[in-house]
Amino acid sequence: MKEKTLLIGNSAVAAGIARSLLSRDIPVTLAIKDQDAGLPLRSLIDSAPRLLDIRMNTRVQSCAGTAGDFHIVLDQGDRRSHTDCSCVVIAEDVALTSCISHYGLIPSAHIHTLSDFSQNCKAGAISLSDIKTAALLLGLAVESHPHIAQVAMETALNLQRERGVNAFIFTRNLKVADFGLETLYRKVRDVGVTFIKFSDTSPIFDQQPDGTVDISFTDDITRMPFTLHADMTLVDEGTSPSPYVRELSRILGLDTDASGFLQADNVHRWSVFTNRRGILAVGGSRGVFSEAACSDDIHAAVLAVQSLMTGAVAVADPTAEIFSGGCVRCLTCYRLCPYHAIVLNTRPVIVRDVCERCGLCVAECPRKAISIEDLTVPAISQHIQQIRNTTSASAGVPMIVVFGCRRSAGQAFQQAKSSGLWNSEGVAVIEIPCAGGISLEYLLAAFAGGADGVVVFTCHEGNCHSERGNLMAKNRVEQVRNILENIGMKPDRILLKTIAANMSAELMQTVQDFSRQITDIGADSR
Repeated sequence: MKEKTLLIGNSAVAAGIARSLLSRDIPVTLAIKDQDAGLPLRSLIDSAPRLLDIRMNTRVQSCAGTAGDFHIVLDQGDRRSHTDCSCVVIAEDVALTSCISHYGLIPSAHIHTLSDFSQNCKAGAISLSDIKTAALLLGLAVESHPHIAQVAMETALNLQRERGVNAFIFTRNLKVADFGLETLYRKVRDVGVTFIKFSDTSPIFDQQPDGTVDISFTDDITRMPFTLHADMTLVDEGTSPSPYVRELSRILGLDTDASGFLQADNVHRWSVFTNRRGILAVGGSRGVFSEAACSDDIHAAVLAVQSLMTGAVAVADPTAEIFSGGCVRCLTCYRLCPYHAIVLNTRPVIVRDVCERCGLCVAECPRKAISIEDLTVPAISQHIQQIRNTTSASAGVPMIVVFGCRRSAGQAFQQAKSSGLWNSEGVAVIEIPCAGGISLEYLLAAFAGGADGVVVFTCHEGNCHSERGNLMAKNRVEQVRNILENIGMKPDRILLKTIAANMSAELMQTVQDFSRQITDIGADSR
């Protein structure tokens, strides 16, 4: 286990994480792609000079290894360098894109983006002495983000209360879902800031020769026309991952969300984890921008780094194993593994400390050369038989085998049992680490073992810990339905259902309804 952490970032969050790790005597290599990143580097260096290695104008070129033993190649422009580390933390800033042109406006002394206005005010580069009216445009051209809404409202509050400027916020769908934003909205409104909201119509902007803007609009409530002359117009910005973040996702093999941020919309990744153990995404890298949320990310990242180094995050045994005699090096498992737990060393090798025993590689291996000791087909068949032998099924009660992901259906099943409402008559429940590990062989073994019907519970789409395991299970259920139909059995004897960990009532109802359905189908149609 390497003790060093590679911190990639040009943000205040990166500085906060570096400072916190250094205070815990954890060595840090800080890789910054820009020469002038604006970080308080001198204070960081002075805090722990022997533990901090700063590399400017540096980009990640390649990554090998796994959690606890990453081998990183860095591109420093005129040369390449290497670093070995236990974990990688990505703390790049978000990219802000001006929306000024979307409104048909041209930047001037009277027209600024929100971020430029804030920076120029702090630097004393903007005079507000002649400004009587300010218009803030929010979410009219592109969908607004809660953080941008916060910046707009805080700016309007400062202008109205501290500078004596009449502030107007023109908006469509005001995003106040983040913590404290509803309270901020009321506070801003109470000091006199006017919110003008649009649903069906949009304002018209007419930029004057001196840079001021006339805004013509029809009020949504009164349906009356108005024109506002704005001495200062402040325009919102779109948020997106930086090009470097997109590049890092490709180099490091990280899943992204629909916008390209380094964390898929998956509850299992919350708050700073990615699909690769030992690689964390924080702040603007994962689409979090507010000061409070970034502060939470700093604490979460430092805790995750410490947990990795102390071995607090352990993987349950047994993990997947590759039988070398059966492996033909097709690399299906290598390409498929969502956790990058399979490395190449003349042949594919599974890194036990990284394997999440999801079973995706087992289910998809064309040569059946991969297995998990307690999840083999004979083990599943034996488990079904044991449950069947110990289950008191009345005459006429169908035998139902339920396969479910341990993280969703498994927890819902345990809740149902603890509630005392679970009726286990004729039902065999088999928990699998991930629905993606429910292979065709498992499903067919259930029918071969005497099951009258089979239910497969998966996580909801987008919430699979293995990202695509639920979709793979869905495809296999469809294959089994086709097989059943081809051999003269009713395809309705197998059912796929998505479920969450807190849906115990829905799980019970689904099994009961399916059992009645199988009873109606009858044994003769098998």
